[in-house]
Parts: sequence; structure tokens; C-alpha cells
Amino acid sequence: MKKEQGENCRKLSWSNRAAEWLLCAMTSILLFTCCYEVLPNPWLEDESKLDSLTTSGETHFTKNANFEVTVDSINIEDLLLKDAYITLHRGDHIVVAEVITRTTDTPDSVWVKVASSHEIQGWLPQTTLLRSCVPTDSISKLIHQFDKVNTPYLLGLSTLLTLLPLVYLKHRKRLHLLILEQSTSVYPWLFCLTAATSATIYKSIQMFYPEMWRSYYFNPTLSPFKLDFPMSLFIGSIWLLVILLIATIDDLFRKLPASTSFLYIGSMLAGGTYFYLLLLFTTPFYVGYLLLIAFILYLVYLLSYK
Repeated sequence: MKKEQGENCRKLSWSNRAAEWLLCAMTSILLFTCCYEVLPNPWLEDESKLDSLTTSGETHFTKNANFEVTVDSINIEDLLLKDAYITLHRGDHIVVAEVITRTTDTPDSVWVKVASSHEIQGWLPQTTLLRSCVPTDSISKLIHQFDKVNTPYLLGLSTLLTLLPLVYLKHRKRLHLLILEQSTSVYPWLFCLTAATSATIYKSIQMFYPEMWRSYYFNPTLSPFKLDFPMSLFIGSIWLLVILLIATIDDLFRKLPASTSFLYIGSMLAGGTYFYLLLLFTTPFYVGYLLLIAFILYLVYLLSYK
């Protein structure tokens, strides 16, 4: 019995050392790749790319699409009256009334007629609309807000969520409970793996199917069954994250005290954020695919000893 327990302890110790090495390596890669320029989001591209899009006459929003102004103010003009402008302010809601192509305007060939009311109507370039407004759909707003999140702040929050539980449990001499739970529950590992997979799919769609992502931004849905296959995989992975989080919470509160469970959940969310950011930054360099495969192999190896 003692021999078997010693063997299990050695296996657990080796697994913990391997996990620490993997975490250090991934953090180093994450900090290194943060120095490189990240691919821009398709719906907030620079003016030159937006011009190449709009000159083709392609729009992913339709007539009667609703937008909300997100900048301090924008001007819409009445094409029938020279130098006649109406100012819209932050928070104003507008609806698309018409879309036309003006061949005389090379940089802004696609113009959109918007209306805030029957009295307030006017035209503005599609480039201005995309830069200054966001669709009123809650999912589109969430995507827009997520894009504005500063990565260093997110990384700092994740680090804080990781260190606080460790310091607390070490002070209370209950760190072994965290290690024990980490070795006996598969849900946290699956949560981090799903977060990494979601980041890989998300960045791959932006790289290889930018039109698909742009279309989803203007026409979002939470149902994975109404979308193209790559988008279905991404939305399905988001739902799987929610399911795994619920399963983890249920599993932890049945095994650990409430205070320890909350701390462990915070550490798990931080770990998932680390993996998400790591794969998000490394996938454009194709390193993310290798890291995802390595993570899957490590998880299979880890589970084979349980």
C-alpha cells in the first residue's frame, strides 16, 4: 500500500512539475508575441481596407438595420442642400434607410442614408458609419466591447486571480487541497482546453474567413445550427465553456468548502484566460496550432494516469 502511495505521489509530483513548466513556457511565449502587431478586426479595419471593401458595393447590413452612435458626434449631410449638416451625438439610435454607390467619390463610394426620426435624416459614408456606430443587437455590442478590452489589463487581472488564491491557501496551509482537486477533477482542464480551442477557431475565422466573421458581426445569433461550419464550431465552443463552468462549480462545491471553491474557480478562470490569450496571439504565426496539439497531448497523458 505504501509503495503504491509513493508511486502515485511521484506521478503527481512529476505532473505538477510538468504543468509548472508548461505554464512558464506558455506565459513566456504570450509575453513575446504581445510585442508583435496583431491582425486587425475585420469590421474595424483601417480606411484603405474599408475603401477597398466599399468600392465593391458589399455591405453586410441591410435596409432597416439599427445602429447606435458610439463616438461623441458625427455629421450627416443632406445631399440635396449644399453644406447642410445634422449632428448626431453619442447614444443616438439610427436606422438605415438606403444604400447607394456614388461613382464620383473615389475614397467613399458607398453612402448610407440614415434616419434618427422623420425630421432627422441624412447621408454619410459607409466608412464613417462602421467606425462611429455599432449595431444595436446585444451580441454585436458585446463583440464591440470585447474588442476594446486592453490586453495588458486582462493579463494583469488574470495574474491577480491566479496569485490571490495561491497566497491565501498557502497562508492557511491548505494548498494541498487545491493540488488534490486539480489532480482529481477533469473539468478545469477541459475548461482551459476549450478556451484555447475557442481562441484558435476565432482567430482562424478572422484569418481565413473574414467575410464570414463580418457577416456574423452584423447578423449575430447564439444558435450554432444556423451558421456556417466554422462559426458553428466557435459558437458551440462558447456554449461548451458555459457548460463546463457550471459542471466545475457543481463539482467543487460538493468536494470543497465554499471559500476554497470560489478561490479555485477564480484560478480556473484566470488559467482559461491565459490559454485564450496565448492561442489568440500565437495563431496568426501558426504556432498556436502546435501549442493546441501539445496541450491536447498533455491532457491525454495526464488523464491516462487517473
